[in-house]
Amino acid sequence: MKKLVVISSYVATSRVGGAIAALIGPALDIDPVLIPTTLLGRHPGLGAPGGGAVADDMFASLIEGATANGALKADAILTGYFASAAQVHATAAFIDQALKANPDIRVIVDPIMGDTARGLYVSADVANAIEQELIPRASLCTPNMWEFSRVWSNALATPLNDIRFVADLARKSTTPLLVSSVRDDDQIGVIYSAGGDVWFAGSSCIDGQVPNGTGDVLTLAFTAMIINGMAPQQALSRAVGATHALIDRAVSAGASNLPLAQAQDMFSAPAECKVRHIN
Repeated sequence: MKKLVVISSYVATSRVGGAIAALIGPALDIDPVLIPTTLLGRHPGLGAPGGGAVADDMFASLIEGATANGALKADAILTGYFASAAQVHATAAFIDQALKANPDIRVIVDPIMGDTARGLYVSADVANAIEQELIPRASLCTPNMWEFSRVWSNALATPLNDIRFVADLARKSTTPLLVSSVRDDDQIGVIYSAGGDVWFAGSSCIDGQVPNGTGDVLTLAFTAMIINGMAPQQALSRAVGATHALIDRAVSAGASNLPLAQAQDMFSAPAECKVRHIN
């Protein structure tokens, strides 16, 4: 079983951030190790979350302890939400250690910093640190459309609604990209871009209130699949298919959380979504 170090938020009662790795990791054939950047009671969008950010000195100490206990031997590192620029600095140093110990380790950066509804929801210092210190170290970046526009299109107006224009921008990235929340006519889906090639996997939009955490699920599923040796196009098909099926189940049930504990089958044997190449 592949080992994945996840550096992101921990939210006790909301199925978001790094906490989801423990729920669906085994179904994805990965052994997750979580280094938390926050300890919250619930998602901040629901009201006062309780808890707070992991203090910078404690976060650095967590990384030291994890390193001493073999975290550098992981097959991949996945970064997500950060509460301070100092956490980003410590993570960049950890990634450098890991790359020195194993140059083949995968570094997946989910540049969590904002979305279309709220704009930038981390501090400018955190966003700048992610852009300057983590994205250049990544072997794959997984932005949503708002983050993609901010970082890869020089802050053009969002949302970008021409899929071919988005594809052309993605091709210019020297780092492979997995861009979510891409619209194409009546579909919403995900673009994967690498080496000048771009693929799109889309599905029908689901009406209703979608719980938080779908981007975290998509990124974790795709990461798990590629570190287990799956071809990127097939991983794209299955990660998008599983995420869409999960959203459909949550919305149909009127759930306020993604039903991850009850959806192991969706990840161990995921539905596939049609993938097309974008010229």
